[in-house]
Amino acid sequence: MKKLLLALVLLAVFAAMPLFAWEPEDLTKFPNGQKGGDVIINLGIGLPVIWNDLALPPMRFSLDVNVPMGDQGLPFFIGGSTGLSGYKYASKSYFWLPLGVRFGYHFNWDVDNLDTYAVTTAGWTLYLGDGRPNSVGSFYYDIKVGARYFITDWFGFWAEAGFGATLADIGFAFKF
Repeated sequence: MKKLLLALVLLAVFAAMPLFAWEPEDLTKFPNGQKGGDVIINLGIGLPVIWNDLALPPMRFSLDVNVPMGDQGLPFFIGGSTGLSGYKYASKSYFWLPLGVRFGYHFNWDVDNLDTYAVTTAGWTLYLGDGRPNSVGSFYYDIKVGARYFITDWFGFWAEAGFGATLADIGFAFKF
């Protein structure tokens, strides 16, 4: 029992170390390699919520624009998100196309080329195919945390995880 308690204390100490290096003015700066006005495109696939009879894994696309807000130029971004996914059930095809608006906040950890953020998306899902012919769609929202790591000035990798239409998304990021 003592070893387990010691391991948990050490884990908590090591996990908290980056927080002690963080300074309050980091909240007012974009991460290294990011600035206001940058446009970032994310392309990838998602980890689906529904696994049975998956016909098309969730394909994801989002576009984010860095927007400094307020007197201090807080590092926010706004953008849009869409995708396509589908599955088959009882010889019918169910496909959906989410269309959403994203709003997020960048966290600055002073790590070169790393962009971490929290984002929420709200939008409308359009149902396609023969599975729901009389339905016009439904409201949806996502709440996720994400990270992008750029290996060049304009190209990198992207991942998000949280609550929403998909459990997680992963893919490529392009910055303009």
